[in-house]
Amino acid sequence: FVELEEGVDGLIHISDFSWTKKIKHPGEIVKKGDSVTAKVIAIDPLAQRMSLGVKQMEPNVWEIFFQNHSVGSTVTGKIARLTDFGAFVDLGEGIEGLVHI
Repeated sequence: FVELEEGVDGLIHISDFSWTKKIKHPGEIVKKGDSVTAKVIAIDPLAQRMSLGVKQMEPNVWEIFFQNHSVGSTVTGKIARLTDFGAFVDLGEGIEGLVHI
């Protein structure tokens, strides 16, 4: 939770911290007392809840990627990791593609 002012808190769900990073716990990104800049993404006055998003402060890298690439286009990247089922390729900006085997 983020205290916006005395008695007013907002929640940043872990999925709203980053467009590309898989975060399991907010402590991976922030700690108590840190200041954050976030966008209000939902307000529920009846429940007195507010949802905030950090990633929404930046352009959606997925939307930008898909505006510039379509099915059949060629991309170049570096192998990020190998698995039993294929290779993950780093395409930049935190975006990875899978070359399936």
